[in-house]
Amino acid sequence: MAFQPRRRSGVCDVASIDIPQRVAEKAMQIARSRQRAEMPPPKILFLHRKFGGLYLLLARIGAGVDLDALIDPDRLQAQLAARR
Repeated sequence: MAFQPRRRSGVCDVASIDIPQRVAEKAMQIARSRQRAEMPPPKILFLHRKFGGLYLLLARIGAGVDLDALIDPDRLQAQLAARR
């Protein structure tokens, strides 16, 4: 679910993705089905908060992110050099 935007190439419109809502719904389903909750390790919680905050910021400003360029360092460097 979280990697759905990665399956498409090109610029991803972060504001139009409903992943946070779907993740929240799935988390509630899991929470209701378990008798006790297990906390993930602190490092995982920290990363989750960082990624969540970054996503919310990008959605708020209506950013488009080229995920292919972020994952391919050579392509990212070429795009940055072209902007200079």
